[in-house]
Amino acid sequence: DLAGEISDAMLNARKALLENFDEDVQERLRLRNMDARASLGRLERLLMRFTRAALNGHASFDEDDTGFLLSSLPDGVVCDQGGNPTAIPLGRYELPRRSEEAHIYRMAHPLAQGLIDHAKRAPLTPSKLVLDYDAYGAKVSVIEALRGQTGTLMVQHLRIQSLGATEEHLLAAAIDADGNVFDADVTDRLLGMPGHTVPLPRIDGAPVQQSRSDDLAPAQQNMLDFTAANVPIPPALQQQIDQQKTLLITDLESRNLMFFSQETEKLDAWADDLKVGLEREIKDLDRQIKEARTKSKGAATLADKLNAQKEQRDLEGQRDKKRRELFNRQDEIQAKRDNLIDELETQLKQKITVATLFAVEWEVL
Repeated sequence: DLAGEISDAMLNARKALLENFDEDVQERLRLRNMDARASLGRLERLLMRFTRAALNGHASFDEDDTGFLLSSLPDGVVCDQGGNPTAIPLGRYELPRRSEEAHIYRMAHPLAQGLIDHAKRAPLTPSKLVLDYDAYGAKVSVIEALRGQTGTLMVQHLRIQSLGATEEHLLAAAIDADGNVFDADVTDRLLGMPGHTVPLPRIDGAPVQQSRSDDLAPAQQNMLDFTAANVPIPPALQQQIDQQKTLLITDLESRNLMFFSQETEKLDAWADDLKVGLEREIKDLDRQIKEARTKSKGAATLADKLNAQKEQRDLEGQRDKKRRELFNRQDEIQAKRDNLIDELETQLKQKITVATLFAVEWEVL
């Protein structure tokens, strides 16, 4: 009995301790018990929350959001991004998979990709996000400090094409009514809060419908009608977004510089190795030519002198060939360097596009 009381007391103490830990601290602790082993990482949790919202009325979900039974597909989720039909099977999905009959659900699964693409194309009404901190169920200090506050947030999509590759990033920032600006991390936390939407007045006076979602996902809020939405963007908010964009572009340029330096260093090392090797061979041939000349001078017979002269001629021919090879290789390396520079110059012409996914007002209860 005493052991049972001690065990219960320890469990209660552990529960109270975790409830008072900030969610970030809990994430770092990652206690390794059976529950923790079955728990999902942050990306997987976001995927399941998004999937729950996107499949509302089309699937039944486990209480712990680690699996669901797909009964039907929303209209428009049967094609991939290229408009090609995609076979998405109905049935049981799990993350991670625990039963053999279930499908493994992950970000790259056609169902997840189809839902994301469908959400990106879905029209949305201009709205205010009313976020319920208590309903979140975990302690997030940075959001707890915003209770009772209102403001505006914006998310933009940054696409950079450079060096033959494409990078995509989300730029997110928020600002409160007092002018305090929050970075992408805080904005991401805001968007992770459950809540509902309140329609904003439209400039054209057209009516809007109120909608409710227990899980607000950025991918579901990306086609606001900005010509009709009354969501002014404060300059400080846009400045925070621009700073994030500048940092990402600067980081990319730094990586491009490193790539260029590595490629030129490879060419230089190859040129040095080639030059050293050929010069060593030429030096050895010079030594053999000198020996042949000495042998020719000391020849006792005409036949010996003739053989020494022929040997000297052959060696000089080999030396001249090596010298031409050295020059040709140096020209080849220079041509490769010129091609690299021209190619990089073309690819360094970055194509940068920025699209506003959504801008909304927010309030934390």
